[in-house]
Amino acid sequence: MDNKDINKKIISFISLKKEAKIGDMVSVTGVSRAYLNRVLNGLIEEKKIIRLGQTNQVRYVIFDEEKLQKFNLKWNKRLHNKNLNEDEVFKNLKYGSNFLNDLSLEIKNG
Repeated sequence: MDNKDINKKIISFISLKKEAKIGDMVSVTGVSRAYLNRVLNGLIEEKKIIRLGQTNQVRYVIFDEEKLQKFNLKWNKRLHNKNLNEDEVFKNLKYGSNFLNDLSLEIKNG
């Protein structure tokens, strides 16, 4: 089973259940917990799913901008200082957060 199949399986499972824990997804996908974590982190970065909770209470839901705002959730992305492109970083910030909405047009358009 390749990554695309696993991604589809995860998205459909979470859509069906409304939220899912990693143990449930290990059973459904048949892959290791470590591999599944890498796949889930990729889906989070692609804004397909959201991670809620911490440590043993983590659950995953389908990405929804309203949920992010309603529950005051934060979108995190770790950047490595290697081949960073300022425009791409700013675009990700603009897409991933709403604090830029309060800035004047002169500042937004730089």
